[in-house]
Amino acid sequence: MKITLQNVLTGVLLVGMTFLFYLQFAEKENLKTGFVRSQELVYQFDGMIDAMEKFEQEQNEWTQNIETLKNDYQTSVDNYNNSRPNLSEEEMMQQENLLQHQYNNVAKYAQEMEITLIERETEILEGVLNQVNAFSESFATENELDLLITTAESGTILYGDPGLDYTDELLESINNQYNGIE
Repeated sequence: MKITLQNVLTGVLLVGMTFLFYLQFAEKENLKTGFVRSQELVYQFDGMIDAMEKFEQEQNEWTQNIETLKNDYQTSVDNYNNSRPNLSEEEMMQQENLLQHQYNNVAKYAQEMEITLIERETEILEGVLNQVNAFSESFATENELDLLITTAESGTILYGDPGLDYTDELLESINNQYNGIE
């Protein structure tokens, strides 16, 4: 899936909010904290893998539909070119108008599908992130964590004690919950 500007901004806001939560809890004695590597968590989550596969299937179906429409248009153009010598001026104009209309329909459909794909990708990603967030909250509660911070590839946390890294445990837990194992 492509990383969009909206996703980047959402990530930046999430990091900012995480920092504010950290400041909120920093005064608490014996604060139990941990972190997860968010990119690994999201992209290795079985729900994300399933969602990506489903999205790719949808995208392939839409691509096949567009290809079918393009092939139909090309067949119409070929038929017109083959029959053109036998057509009157008026018949040629009618056929050319029909071809233009058919071409416009194909272009419009392709443009609508491009917009639909972007909307669908955003919808799927939001659903997966909502699942990850809900699972993460449950995991933090079960493990009595006061603060669970996410890290990004770009390095919002430069170093964290490996003992505070809950990525693998959380990933295993959310995949088990997602797959109905727990």
